[in-house]
Order: sequence, then structure tokens, then C-alpha cells
Amino acid sequence: MAIFKSDKNTSFNPQEINILNAGTTLSGNLSSEGDIRIDGQVKGNVTVKAKLVLGPSSRVEGNVVATNCDVSGTVLGNVQVAEILAIKSSASITG
Repeated sequence: MAIFKSDKNTSFNPQEINILNAGTTLSGNLSSEGDIRIDGQVKGNVTVKAKLVLGPSSRVEGNVVATNCDVSGTVLGNVQVAEILAIKSSASITG
């Protein structure tokens, strides 16, 4: 019995949101074609071709590149946004 089904359609769906939950740590670069919300920790660069939401418990140790971005957490790196950048009062950006 397989844990993951191989017959599932794996095409990109821009309506789906990716989530990296609190308590989760990703070491390495992260890129997404669609929206993504990070409440955990990323040790690497984050590149998003849509909207990136960094929740209050998020921590990114690397550069952030996104089309749109809401920052409520911590970024230790540069932030480059093409359209709209919203920085909440709980945010901390060092870069």
C-alpha cells in the first residue's frame, strides 16, 4: 500500500494556497508559482510569483522576492516586492 498516490493530477492550480505551518523548519531555498503562507521557519531564500504572507510566528533567514507580500513576522535578509508590500506592526526586517 502506497502512502502517496501517483495517479493524482499534479498540474499547477493558482487557486490553491501553500502553507508552511508553525513548528515547521525548512532548510533550503523555497519557490512557489502560487500564493504561500509561512508561519514556520525558512533558512534560505523565498521566491514567490504571487502573494507571500509571513505570519506573526514566521522567521525567514534569507532574501525574499515576491509579487505581493504581507509581513507580520521576522525577515533576516533583503525584501524585494514588485507590487504591494504590507509591513504589520509585529514585523521585523533586518536586511
